[in-house]
Amino acid sequence: MGANGSNYPVHAVTFGVAVLWCNARSEKNGLAPCFINNAGTGIKKYSEPISRCSLSASGFRLPTPQEWEYAARGLTCTRFHWGNAISYSNANFTGWTNCYEVSTVAGRAHPVFAKGRNLNVLGDAATSPVMSFQPNRFGLYDMSGNVSEWCWDNETPYDSSRWKVTKGGSWRTPPQSLRPGNIEYLDGGGQHVWAFNSTGFRCVRVQGGRGRDLTGRATER
Repeated sequence: MGANGSNYPVHAVTFGVAVLWCNARSEKNGLAPCFINNAGTGIKKYSEPISRCSLSASGFRLPTPQEWEYAARGLTCTRFHWGNAISYSNANFTGWTNCYEVSTVAGRAHPVFAKGRNLNVLGDAATSPVMSFQPNRFGLYDMSGNVSEWCWDNETPYDSSRWKVTKGGSWRTPPQSLRPGNIEYLDGGGQHVWAFNSTGFRCVRVQGGRGRDLTGRATER
């Protein structure tokens, strides 16, 4: 489930809503939209088919999986940006039993952020406030755990498949899903989104024509 509050990440976001939000933010800031419809203009309605994503446009968009991974790693080469092992002090996730963990319990929600009393029930897991854990070397929070984040993983022409890429893992996933190199596919239209309440997003944009600014704030997810 997702917890509500001014300092919690937005959750249960479909892929289509994330695309619309990016374009709306671009328009609000007087920037060129990145997500384009068949008529060659920026998408403004949920029902509009996506023709392509202009990676060079000045507006906001979803990162590619490669951009997202670079930002999440923060110039590190370890399994997670903080090291090779994981515990509840590093991120908000659901405990499991594997070689990555040092202090968690199989099938157990995070003991601090669970909404119910039974920590062994996955349904009692929940999101945590932004900045509850240490950021990576780029100053980015919650790149691992809390809510998984939609990415743009399409070439031109656009692949209209219902399955879209998410990265980072969430409060309901096991440790292996939190690795920066891990990729998961969810139903972008909402079937899994509404069932799990665990998807969000982080937008990026081209900065000054030189590279890409990947430091989107965690509260804008």
